[in-house]
Amino acid sequence: MDHARLVIVAAFVPLFLMVGCAFSSSAPLPGPVPVSVPVPAKFVGGYLQSGTSLLPRSLPAGYTLLFSAFALIESNGSVFYEPDQDNDALVADIAARKAAGQPVILSVGGAGGAKSGLTSTSQRKAFLSSIMPVIDKYGFSGIDWDIETDGKVSVDNLAAASRSLVDHYGRAFVITVAPYGSTTATYKQLVRKIKDILTFVGYQFYGTDNIPTPDSVVAEMESWITDCGILPSQFSLGFMPQDGDGRVTSYDAIVSIYHAVRSKYPTVRGVWIWAINFDQTSGYQFVDTLAPVVQG
Repeated sequence: MDHARLVIVAAFVPLFLMVGCAFSSSAPLPGPVPVSVPVPAKFVGGYLQSGTSLLPRSLPAGYTLLFSAFALIESNGSVFYEPDQDNDALVADIAARKAAGQPVILSVGGAGGAKSGLTSTSQRKAFLSSIMPVIDKYGFSGIDWDIETDGKVSVDNLAAASRSLVDHYGRAFVITVAPYGSTTATYKQLVRKIKDILTFVGYQFYGTDNIPTPDSVVAEMESWITDCGILPSQFSLGFMPQDGDGRVTSYDAIVSIYHAVRSKYPTVRGVWIWAINFDQTSGYQFVDTLAPVVQG
């Protein structure tokens, strides 16, 4: 480039920058993409095990809430999440469901999946610093506390971690808990502390010697409402048509239970299954049976 042409370009560049700056200052900047979508008022959900290749795109339309299970907690409090599903496909599927108003949330722990109950400040910090990149990468709309460990669980640190996540991602960020018989006391303590940001309690009505009945399920729900001060809309019903010990809760029984609960508490949030992989082997009888009932 000769000197004369360089002078012309040099004179032009500041003018170009000034025009560009004036344009950019008047144009609105793109806002952040929301990480969360709220849970539908009525849903049929299920736990999608991350140890299989099954993707959300393969599921019946009746599933309107998914839990990805599980993110494991190491002894130092950090989270390990490495699904067997194709990563790019899973991210794309979660984004597509989010666009349709159907959140996917990350379930933490599971049976034997937590080596730590976040009993120290350092463990809580390690949990938060490791779970946020997972949430951001996959686009999860919330977390589900399902820590099932023989060790001590710090209710205070679970509550503090829940509030940190809601503070970071906004009020739409989903917080759920998945208690069952032996973890009920711990999770009731947690729910009392976070009921203002809790989306729902997802109680596990399976895996015990007692087959659920309409009366027993209503009584359990009422104990949570009374003891924790939650609303009926902050409770959902979890089932397993046949548990690991062969105990059966028939689809007709599940429908009857749901009708009994909904007749007394019309705003009960929904129903879900452990696990979608088992529903798949039945030809998706759970979701095909419950979706018309719940949405009806």
